[in-house]
Amino acid sequence: MVGLKHRLVPPHFKLDENEKRRVLEMYGSIYKFPKIKASDPAIKHLKAKPGDIIMIKRFGGGVYYRVVVEG
Repeated sequence: MVGLKHRLVPPHFKLDENEKRRVLEMYGSIYKFPKIKASDPAIKHLKAKPGDIIMIKRFGGGVYYRVVVEG
């Protein structure tokens, strides 16, 4: 769930395995996704590990996905 609260940071969610599988079926390889570091302040509270997929709900209405990498 969302733990970081700031007016400029959109909500971030770590996908569970079923959601991850569904997203990968829609978009293909995990290597096509933009990357986000595990040390990113918006990610740290999610306890995400490399290979996890993060869904970002932008304030303008878009949904974006990032794959977590070391760092």
